[in-house]
Amino acid sequence: MVDGPLRVSVGRAAAGFGELVGGLTEALVGAVRDITGASDLTLLEIQVRVVEPALAGASLHADVECLRRGDNVVFARAAVTDDRGRLVATATATLMRAS
Repeated sequence: MVDGPLRVSVGRAAAGFGELVGGLTEALVGAVRDITGASDLTLLEIQVRVVEPALAGASLHADVECLRRGDNVVFARAAVTDDRGRLVATATATLMRAS
């Protein structure tokens, strides 16, 4: 279990937004599992908002934090920045314990 926000790699920016959304989804779920210590979390929903395009090839990182942890449900958010520190996207997600 980790206290506070967790910085994770989302990957590299590509020509389309599909890689950003896929990389962010994977990184966010993994980070929330690390933060909460719960390996049985399932993603219920995610909303990604692209703020501005990242330059192709730029490294992307997400700062992920849990907003609320219940017995079965976790609410989280992430802010994605490029290697120059510019905000590229934000996301909110709801995850549920599988057991």
